[in-house]
Amino acid sequence: MNTDEIEEKFWRLCEAVNHLDSVEFDTDVPDLEPSLMAILNYIKNNSQYKQLFINCFVKIANGEVKSSEWILLFCMRDLRYPEVQQAANLHFEQAGGRHGAPRLMNWLSNINHVYKDTPWKDADFFEYYWSKEHPNEPWPCA
Repeated sequence: MNTDEIEEKFWRLCEAVNHLDSVEFDTDVPDLEPSLMAILNYIKNNSQYKQLFINCFVKIANGEVKSSEWILLFCMRDLRYPEVQQAANLHFEQAGGRHGAPRLMNWLSNINHVYKDTPWKDADFFEYYWSKEHPNEPWPCA
């Protein structure tokens, strides 16, 4: 595959998560983990395109491409591309920071937290991260 095809597939995988995260369910919350794992595995299996993926994630982090917040959080918890974190922080500052963009504060806080080496507060939503961060503990969502 060429770079255009690699990027197109990345965005298709993201769109699957966006769809799941935007659909209203009457009784059940959609399981995003399989679709998020598909994105993460795709990136890991195509590591020679790291810069392309960084550029895609930067587009999400700077608001150029609208997507589920979970895509950045889930993938950056593992990948931790510094350029993506920098883009998110810059986007927040350019939007006005604490005083001009208070609705972005939680978003930015969540992104910055996934870059830390401390346990992720949302790991319990995902068996993949729960098992990595809480080995030998039963997954609470099982």
